[in-house]
Amino acid sequence: MKIKISISKAKELLRKNAALFAIGAIGAILLLWPSSAKTEKADAEAPESADTNEVGFSVEAEEERIRSFLESVEGVGSASVRLSVKGTEETVYMEDRRLTSDGREETATTVTVPRGSGTSEAVVVKRIKPEYVGCVVACSGAGSDSVRLWVTRAVQSLTGLSADKITVLKSK
Repeated sequence: MKIKISISKAKELLRKNAALFAIGAIGAILLLWPSSAKTEKADAEAPESADTNEVGFSVEAEEERIRSFLESVEGVGSASVRLSVKGTEETVYMEDRRLTSDGREETATTVTVPRGSGTSEAVVVKRIKPEYVGCVVACSGAGSDSVRLWVTRAVQSLTGLSADKITVLKSK
């Protein structure tokens, strides 16, 4: 089925619906316009450098994070948390590896990015946190079996530890 529209009818249609066409054109422009949100997303996806002001892993900060959460749970009361960890935080840097023709590694150099003023920084691929090996929680509500159970489950969720590695004690 063919639809025939004369030029005069097309002009009349355009005149009657000019506002709709203008709104559609503005919408298309706004969709294609680069936004700061896209720029921020691209910045967030960029690899980190070794000299960022990020605070590394801290056992004390993790204990405080867990303590403040547990104290917000009904029945727990005041709490104290101690974590045991194995190892320390490890930073893995991006490397450029050159291989020989038979597949053996010839050289490996750390990749750096320029940061101005003639300085450069190593590119961080990932940071590996130490492994949790145990947790002790002392809280005033631990006299109740249900509170001990919920504290154990919460610590399991927050740390990935199994229940046999978590001890919940009643505090003074």
